[in-house]
Amino acid sequence: KPAAKPRQPAKPDLPIGDDRDQVKKIRSLWIELHEFGAVRDSSESALCAYTRRVTRKEHPKFLDLHQASDMIEQLKKWLDRTRTAPFRAMLPNVNPKTSARAIYSIVQRALKMSILDCDVTQWQHAQTLFKDVVAQATETTGGHDG
Repeated sequence: KPAAKPRQPAKPDLPIGDDRDQVKKIRSLWIELHEFGAVRDSSESALCAYTRRVTRKEHPKFLDLHQASDMIEQLKKWLDRTRTAPFRAMLPNVNPKTSARAIYSIVQRALKMSILDCDVTQWQHAQTLFKDVVAQATETTGGHDG
């Protein structure tokens, strides 16, 4: 009896389909970007237009696994920048190239809380608290570091 051929792994350039977890993650990040004000239009057609601009594919469901993973990472970084922008603006003397994660760390230490996975309401509350912390620190140090 001839040996069965080994199964070929799925080709990475095949479309991932509309119901895959990666497409769902792309959609959820897009909606979250809208909730934080980074995206004006949270509609499917706006997401498709963005996908077309970034990948030249008509819809996230037509992305291969690598493209979808890249797009998810791009959207996460965009969300990180969006979430940290107000905090970055309140920090005196911060290098503009300071990473979003470093800003998170500064904010988290100042507030003794995490803003990494907060919703919009919690984020707005953290922003208000942080503004107060920075104002108090600026008054204490006379506006100078250390």
